[in-house]
Amino acid sequence: MSDSGIETYLEVFNVSVEEIKKIKKAEKENLEKIEKAEKKAEKMIEEAKKESQQEREDALFSLKKELEEEKKEAKEEAEKKAEEIREEGENEVEKIRRSTKEDISKAVDHVIRRIMEV
Repeated sequence: MSDSGIETYLEVFNVSVEEIKKIKKAEKENLEKIEKAEKKAEKMIEEAKKESQQEREDALFSLKKELEEEKKEAKEEAEKKAEEIREEGENEVEKIRRSTKEDISKAVDHVIRRIMEV
């Protein structure tokens, strides 16, 4: 092989080596991009999971709060109804007492009148 043939061969070889270096560099950059994208995707997934969990917890808290409010309202309504029933019962008892006193008073008057007639 002549000197010019060797030089041409070396030039082609150097170009090939440079191209291989460029390909390896591009592969490395692509792998880094892929790794970076995977990490970003994992981070997004974790954030979505956290956000979803937070939304779930917020919804549960809201439901519990609503349930407590409904319980409180039901208890207040039951207490109000119980108070009304108690008052009605007291009124009935008072009516019966008055009626009984009146009946006793009438009976005593009747007995006294009968005694006075004799």
